[in-house]
Amino acid sequence: MSTAYSAPHDEAGPADPDFSPDTLCGADGRLLCVPEQILGVCLEEDGPELQLSVRRATRRLQLRHHPDRPHGSAFLSRLINISAAWLTDHRGAYLAWAATETGAAQLARATLAGPAPLRSPLTPAEERRVLAELDASAARQVEVLTERDRLREDLRRVRIELASSLAHQERLRSEREELRRERELTLTELDASASRQAELLLERDQLRQDLKRAQTELAAGAARQDHLLEERRQLEQGCEQACSELEAGVAREEQLRQQLEQLQQTAIFAQEEAARGRRRLASAEAHLHRERRAMGAVAGAAQAAELAAARAVERLRSRRLTPLLSAHLRQTAAGVTGCRARRTARRLLERLC
Repeated sequence: MSTAYSAPHDEAGPADPDFSPDTLCGADGRLLCVPEQILGVCLEEDGPELQLSVRRATRRLQLRHHPDRPHGSAFLSRLINISAAWLTDHRGAYLAWAATETGAAQLARATLAGPAPLRSPLTPAEERRVLAELDASAARQVEVLTERDRLREDLRRVRIELASSLAHQERLRSEREELRRERELTLTELDASASRQAELLLERDQLRQDLKRAQTELAAGAARQDHLLEERRQLEQGCEQACSELEAGVAREEQLRQQLEQLQQTAIFAQEEAARGRRRLASAEAHLHRERRAMGAVAGAAQAAELAAARAVERLRSRRLTPLLSAHLRQTAAGVTGCRARRTARRLLERLC
């Protein structure tokens, strides 16, 4: 802590930043003074109030005991600065040290053996009162130490319970993570089950459609079966009729076989007759051939006669006898002579006309 006045040149530097009770101890190792007693402040204050009280007390005491002041003391100024540093910069460490048995005893002795300039002389009654207060303070400190030990034990037990609670909390956290993973697995399985259920529903609908189609086909098959049974009955009836017809056909075949035998005999007779007819036909064809040759000869003679008649007609035309010849030919064509002569006369008339 920075004080209102600097230390004199022959005095040691400022207090060490780390708390050490040796800074206020003398050569015999005893505490020289009590910081709050020197400064006249109350440790019940805290924070800015304590800082303000320490600063005011330090200023007030340094104005009186600083070496630069008349009747000042470098030793007392140093004690004031160290006490101010203890109560401001190292208050927590100082209170912890004062709570120990060694610190409490040294503080009790230092209260009675404070520096002469800071402690007014006491009467025997005041000393007895101070000693009684010190004894009461020591008893209170013992109670405080007992309470502190109890609180430390409670704190240790609370820490153990807290560690157990933390371990239990960690177990609960791990169990929660495990449950979360199981829930995720369950949700995954549930999704898979839902998808599988959807597939099963689709398969069920497909099977229902297949069942309906199969029932329809079964009904159609039953109808076809009835139709086939009806056809079979009809075929059986047809077979019976066919059998009866076959029997009739066999009888008819027997009749036809007999008729065939008769026809074969008739055919043989007909073949013989045909052979005789062919022979007669051959003789007739030979006779016809002879007749044709004869007719050819007659036709040749007729053509020659026609040529001769044509030449005669030409000669007659040249001699102006056509009217008489025409009349003669008309009479001839009218049927007075034979058929061949009539034909010849007609051809001549056509040529003349």
